Amino acid sequence: MASSEMAMVRFHSKLERALDKVRVILGQTKSPCWPADTHHQYQDKFLLAECLTNVAAASQVNCLVELGFAEEQLKQLCKWVAEGSAVSLRFRAEERCKFNRKVEREEEDPSKVVQEVSVAGAVRGAMTSKVFRKVTEYFWDVDISYELVAIRGVGDHASHRITVTKRSGKAELKTSTDAPPRPEARIPAASHHCNVSWLLGQLGPESLTPHFKVKREDPKCHTPRRNQEVEAACRHFAEFRTWVSLVTDYLGAMLRIQPDPSKKLDMNALSSQGIFVPVVPLFQEEEEQGEKPADGGSAAAAAAEQAATSSASDVECGAGSGVLSCLAVAQNQPMPASVCLGSSDINLLLVEEARSLHQKRTELAAAFPDGSGDAMATAEEAILLSTLQHCAEVCGQWAEAVDYIEGMLRKQLIAAIGKEVKPCDFAEYMQFHNRKLFAETYAPAPFCFTVRRSELHSPEGTLSIEETASGGAGVATPITTIVAHSDSASAAPMQLPLSASTSLSFAGDRHLHAVLLHSFSGQQPAQLSLVARARQFSSMLVVVGKIASATSFDPTYAAIVQNKDE
Repeated sequence: MASSEMAMVRFHSKLERALDKVRVILGQTKSPCWPADTHHQYQDKFLLAECLTNVAAASQVNCLVELGFAEEQLKQLCKWVAEGSAVSLRFRAEERCKFNRKVEREEEDPSKVVQEVSVAGAVRGAMTSKVFRKVTEYFWDVDISYELVAIRGVGDHASHRITVTKRSGKAELKTSTDAPPRPEARIPAASHHCNVSWLLGQLGPESLTPHFKVKREDPKCHTPRRNQEVEAACRHFAEFRTWVSLVTDYLGAMLRIQPDPSKKLDMNALSSQGIFVPVVPLFQEEEEQGEKPADGGSAAAAAAEQAATSSASDVECGAGSGVLSCLAVAQNQPMPASVCLGSSDINLLLVEEARSLHQKRTELAAAFPDGSGDAMATAEEAILLSTLQHCAEVCGQWAEAVDYIEGMLRKQLIAAIGKEVKPCDFAEYMQFHNRKLFAETYAPAPFCFTVRRSELHSPEGTLSIEETASGGAGVATPITTIVAHSDSASAAPMQLPLSASTSLSFAGDRHLHAVLLHSFSGQQPAQLSLVARARQFSSMLVVVGKIASATSFDPTYAAIVQNKDE
């Protein structure tokens, strides 16, 4: 099984568990299902891609709040982006290691030496001796400080920097040699940047509501996945995921510094497993889709119901739910005939994410030391690491979800056509089409010609340009070209230079060929080969070059083909 198929199988198994959770969150009034399992329109795929991107953006904003961002700080970042500045997150750490003291002590060896005393062959007594050894230990003070800062541009002014979290910790390490366990100073020990201008550009300046939308009228918009807007989102989530990986690797190494062997911290608690990921590609069952209003009264009732739902959703997301950013119901509420989940339902998923994040925060606060002291491995680092890991999972699941939409569209097209159309299939169709379009005199013909001295002589061999499908599979066949022909009587002889003072004059029929080759994006084009075959007891000269003028030929390559050569 290909790696892409294996990844899709893992994605399906992961989302099957998420689907059960979504059914519990939404209750019995909703029946979410896989998009491939319900009838929908092509525009619903675009709505789903937009909804998933908005949910992922809202999730990232809520995670930034968990990291320490205040609402006013996020609005200030959005204002910087609206003014045309780039905004980045920077994680920077410094380490220092200094010698503290040297301690020498005596330690009893666990082994004992027993000597027996015997008289006349009988054991009369025993003497036990102990062994003590001198142990030298070296103690080192390790100081680590880090900060997470949002910077405008390069952050050259203090007003262009917003500190999100900042902390320093100490630890005393013990070694048996006088070599320091860490470098004396690492400044910086880590410095990682991530541009978040795209994320902040998707938010409303006041409500922090994401408003991502695909420009479907753009000629470069091909599918819900293949368009400039989703590509920009893909670059952001990939860069953010890489940044998170670098930061969490450093924090993980920092948490593993545990100088006291009697106090072991539960490193398994750092896993973000159990935190709900709200980026789930789901539709609702077809029987639950509302019908379009038949008259004005029904439309007014539907609008009143939508306003009530919007109001309830706003209260739920804003008052004590821990959700600062959520989807705007009035903007993203699907049409009554759409199969997409409503924004009020999506906001319930964001509320569940915030609840599970708060629960994880409480668990880590109980499993790790309090961060109020100068300890190095505390609950603050654990919460920071776990929250960032969850952000990376959101980014990864978003990428898998939009790829799922593209894969679903591909499967539906293949099922509708009956086969997977390849460039060779399209070329075969064009040949069939050309036979109807062109008259027989002008119809494209295979590029395969016999080589002979005159019509009175037998052929010396054949010359053809053959096409092999990408990957090298299949039989090579001559390409089909449109040919313009002129006989030797109507054309002047051409000169072929052999050296600076010698040239060869030749004449004959001339053929000018034009060819149209087909290839699909993401696939290698077909391989072309110039093939010359000679008959037995025959020979010919094949020259490849450029036509410099109407009467001169500039050779580049030449070969003698003879006696069944190919």
